[in-house]
Amino acid sequence: MSIMDNTISVDGYKGLFIKNSVGLKEKKLTKSNYKKFNKEIFLQFVMQVTKPKRKRLKLTPVKLVGTTVENAIRAADAERSQIVKDLLEGKPSGKIVGIITIEDLWKEYTEDRVNSQNMTMNYPKDKASFFDKHLRSVFMPYKMKTEKVKIILRKDGKFCKRTEMQEMPIVDKDTGKPIINKDKLVDIRNITEDMLQKVLVSINMGCYRRRRRCIDKAKKRNVVYFDEIKYKPASAHQFIKVFNAMFEFAVKRKYIDINPMKDLASPKYKNARDFTVPPDRAKALYNTLINYPEIKFRAIFIFLLNGRRKNEVLSLTWNDVDLEQKKYYVRYYFNKNKEEYEYELPDNLHGILLDMYHEYKKQPKVENDYVFTSSKTGGKINNFDKRWNSIINSVGIIGVTRHDLRHWLGNVAINMGKTTAEVAYMLGHSDERTAKRYSKIRPHRAGKTVSDVHSAIKE
Repeated sequence: MSIMDNTISVDGYKGLFIKNSVGLKEKKLTKSNYKKFNKEIFLQFVMQVTKPKRKRLKLTPVKLVGTTVENAIRAADAERSQIVKDLLEGKPSGKIVGIITIEDLWKEYTEDRVNSQNMTMNYPKDKASFFDKHLRSVFMPYKMKTEKVKIILRKDGKFCKRTEMQEMPIVDKDTGKPIINKDKLVDIRNITEDMLQKVLVSINMGCYRRRRRCIDKAKKRNVVYFDEIKYKPASAHQFIKVFNAMFEFAVKRKYIDINPMKDLASPKYKNARDFTVPPDRAKALYNTLINYPEIKFRAIFIFLLNGRRKNEVLSLTWNDVDLEQKKYYVRYYFNKNKEEYEYELPDNLHGILLDMYHEYKKQPKVENDYVFTSSKTGGKINNFDKRWNSIINSVGIIGVTRHDLRHWLGNVAINMGKTTAEVAYMLGHSDERTAKRYSKIRPHRAGKTVSDVHSAIKE
């Protein structure tokens, strides 16, 4: 949000500005030049505040009839004080000055939801590229230039070299960042349903390119290529689900009067995904994971085989693991459902973590205390894609993701006759139909479910 142009700070009043309509060159208004405003009919004041959140707001105009400039300034300061009080209490107040960009709204929305514990801490980061691709690029576009680019495309398994004219962002020489095209900048108050409908249609009908890399064995070098992939119906559904809530937030904050997304509808689609790997290869995958040579990643894979999500595992700290009681906890701020779960540690995982903990105690203390730390950065591990791809290739499986392990466990458990409540607790599932029954399932019951499922897989 940009502050109104041509404003002067008022000497002695924190965060209070007066609009400069009489050509003053001073940056600060002092008592010595109050008289220069006496010929004005109205005085327009602007305020800004940095806590609890950065806000720049327009105050009520003061009619300069029967009062002095000094009294008008005092009245504006009193209004500012009341607005600050409202902001501290979480009440929306004042009229916003300047443009509210879609990026401003996204940052404020995600910060508010994370602070109020209505979304996980990693949610903004996970959705950043989705936001940039579908909203930021449309309503906050960069200045672009057209260049000839040589690329390699893969279609139907065949590679072809092409030269294309592509639009590339113009980068600022000083900062190295793309320059925003201010002529095409859209205020969120001007975003209409038709604009968003066009974005939704582009998702339903369009494709995107995913950058890939493979090894050219003949030339012994990496080859970078692109796959053209059609958007799935789930992308349109996700677009509405994520950003409809953001615009509802804008309505509650009184930035806009009507949510422009409220009447948009996504296409219906089947969200179910089955684990269709043949039993012999599934068993080979299981054995490879639980016997992985690197102890740290073996523990990660065993956690995944216990039904945990990737982020739940990589976000574990030693404070979340109770080695004496053989338990571990998935905290609500890292759990997709914003609930806290307690699970038992199986014996094989307990032994590995015990060895890792002894090594951890020998190391100098660090701030994060993550169980699984990167050997390069010392911080949290972000991904292990190369190891995973190597594993599924070694057992002759194509297209299986880490998340598919959860579907696998769920399918085996249901076919064994386990109740939906037991499976839901094992997977930390958010199904509303079983949520009320979670309290009946104890951690040791969930642990037994996992043990039984693993026994079935080994057979």
